[in-house]
Amino acid sequence: MIPGFLRHLGLDTDASERDIKRAYAERLKAIDQAADPDAFARLREAFEAARAWAVQKDERHATSDETNATPHEDAPDTTVYSAGAFTLEPVAPPAEPSRIPSTVQADADRAMETLGNALLSEPDTPASELLARAVAFIATCQFDARQAFEARLADAIATQRITRRAGLFPAAMEQFAWHQADGRGRGDQRDAWIERAVTSLANWQAFPEKRRKVLLPWLKQAAREGETLSLATVQAWPRVAAVMPYAGEYVRLRVDDAAISQWKASFDALPPGERGKYRDAAWDPRQPDIPAWKRIWSHVSGSWWWWIIIAKAVLLALQAIRR
Repeated sequence: MIPGFLRHLGLDTDASERDIKRAYAERLKAIDQAADPDAFARLREAFEAARAWAVQKDERHATSDETNATPHEDAPDTTVYSAGAFTLEPVAPPAEPSRIPSTVQADADRAMETLGNALLSEPDTPASELLARAVAFIATCQFDARQAFEARLADAIATQRITRRAGLFPAAMEQFAWHQADGRGRGDQRDAWIERAVTSLANWQAFPEKRRKVLLPWLKQAAREGETLSLATVQAWPRVAAVMPYAGEYVRLRVDDAAISQWKASFDALPPGERGKYRDAAWDPRQPDIPAWKRIWSHVSGSWWWWIIIAKAVLLALQAIRR
């Protein structure tokens, strides 16, 4: 796992002290210290922690060389170092909760609790604004608190332990650059879910607008009804089922898993003939809406008996004209 201070500088665990100084100088150029002293303070804190980490890394390598006990280059360094507000874990696997400073845990938990309460108590305030408040609070805490908060937020959304996920996920995607591969970079299960959710949201947004306008009210209705679904909502299941292979995680952002399972089960409990009728009415959500006249023509042109009726009508019309 790349420590938070290195990620802030855009570096990885192979960085040298020279690389750290160069990255600091480049980012310093982009900051107006007078206008944004907090950003400068965070950058300086990351720089100092990174330098301490680099010095300690060099000292360990030197000691290892002197004792001829250099470990295999792929072996993880599981030693925990401290430098001010940071917990330095050069190339260790993700830290167990006990290895994260208690203040970092407390700050991340406090931000999550505040965000969760605000999402419930301020329904008219956009989720993006409420998340921005939580991120602003985290910015005043220890540097690694932001990373801990990000992990807790992703897990809460993925496991549906927080409300208003459909608005919260896009806001988090922008705040933490989840839509960019280098904004994640850990390659764990959490990142795999984020990647699926980002792709799912993009697929939903790529559906024709008319399709989304038909589907979205059903998703909202199912979310309101929960596991006690009306017959009309149950009958809409085939259209939602057609969406799941392409935008399943987006559906999960709007509807809880329990309600989705109940939705499918309720539809499967309908009489076979009724199920077939509604399945036939479903469509591929990726395809644009077909005008009514085209649907009628497609139906007519594919049925031989319609051509017989049309031919008879033409003959009758010609006979009437001749008379």
